[in-house]
Amino acid sequence: MQKSLKLVAIVGMILFALSACKKTDNTNVIDVTNTNWTLITRVTDNVSLQVPTDSVVITLAFGGDNTLGTNGSCNGYGGEYKIEGDDELTVFPLIGTLLYCEVLSLWEGPYIQQLEASKKIYMDGELLVISKGTNDNRLIFKKD
Repeated sequence: MQKSLKLVAIVGMILFALSACKKTDNTNVIDVTNTNWTLITRVTDNVSLQVPTDSVVITLAFGGDNTLGTNGSCNGYGGEYKIEGDDELTVFPLIGTLLYCEVLSLWEGPYIQQLEASKKIYMDGELLVISKGTNDNRLIFKKD
C-alpha cells in the first residue's frame, strides 16, 4: 500500500512538471488579419535592395479569411495564406493579372517569387518580415 502511494506521488509530480513545460498561450503568434503593408526592402542572397518608392509601390494586404492580396506596382495578385505555430508561413500559389510593365517587372517578378517561396513571418519592432527561413532572403514591410 505504501509503495502504491509513493508511485502515485511520483507520477503526480512528473505530470505536474510536464504540465508546467507545456506552452499554454500563443502570445508570440503573429496576427496579420486585416492589415495592410508596403514593401520597403527586399533582401536576396544577403544583398539588401531598398525599394525606390518614387517609382515602385509594392503592397501586401491580409484578409480576415486567410486570403491575401498584393500589388507588385504593375499587376495585382491574390491567393491564400496560412500561419501555423508562432511563425510558420505558407503562401499558396498566387493568381495575378498579366500586364507588362518593363521597368516595374524588375521588382515585381522577383518579389512574387520570393513571397510564394517564403516560410517564416515575424515582427521586427514595427516592421513585418517575411522570409524563406533565413536572414539572407527576406521581405521587409512597413505598416500602412
